[in-house]
Amino acid sequence: MFGLPLKNEWDNWYDKIYGFYFRRLDNITDVEDLTAETLNSFFLTKTEVQDQYSFIFKIARNKLNTFLKSKYKNYPATTLDDNLQINYSPNFEKFKSDLQNCIEKHTSELDQQILNLCVIEDFQSKDVADKLNISSSNVRTRLHRSLKILKEKCKHLKQF
Repeated sequence: MFGLPLKNEWDNWYDKIYGFYFRRLDNITDVEDLTAETLNSFFLTKTEVQDQYSFIFKIARNKLNTFLKSKYKNYPATTLDDNLQINYSPNFEKFKSDLQNCIEKHTSELDQQILNLCVIEDFQSKDVADKLNISSSNVRTRLHRSLKILKEKCKHLKQF
């Protein structure tokens, strides 16, 4: 009975962190190992932080960056900020700026918030719905429509 609250909290974070790594790595063993390492680091220090969500994903981004640098000796030096912006090439900043302009031009402010929370920050639609005080089906619908619009309206952008 003593370990039940900790297990529930572990289970709550596990899916989110696992999903973060799963979308970025192709080896399930690496995904599981990094997820466990991230959660261990988080639970050892979580009492010291206010914003646990940002903190755990900062741990995850740092562990991912370290892992990729160790696995791939020629992995480019990257800087990961809170929005997971990775500078791979000199054209990246222009592409990012053009994409941001396209998003602002063709989507509403609410849709931009949904895109940011779902795509960049890896929130689940239920969590986004709670945060924005709308239904989760509305989140999914708006996300789907926004991505469809952006695919059509921003197709002129050349990937970096």
